[in-house]
Amino acid sequence: MFFAITALKPLAEFDDEAVRTIKQRLEEKPLSWPPDECLVNGSRPLVEQATHWSNPTSRPSVNEIHGVMVQWPECMLQHARVQALGSDEPDASAAACWTQASHVRPTVVQQSG
Repeated sequence: MFFAITALKPLAEFDDEAVRTIKQRLEEKPLSWPPDECLVNGSRPLVEQATHWSNPTSRPSVNEIHGVMVQWPECMLQHARVQALGSDEPDASAAACWTQASHVRPTVVQQSG
């Protein structure tokens, strides 16, 4: 989820062996977030909840993550566009949200690079 939003490898400052050790010890290391970006800032709390290492049972389900994401302004705008085209099916709005996110991501990547 962190990679999809930021286009950065999580824990990139650690080699693979160090990441395995961190995982085995259930250590929680902070992710290196890029500076202020709208989509990044809005998604950071959700990513942190979804990647909580020390207590995996506290992570939100995929349905809960989706429920939060469809409330993001970018997704709400896309849902309104889908409704204007005459489709009010939940699957259509979810697909539209992900489509919109895929269009936003390259902009975030370009601005953070």
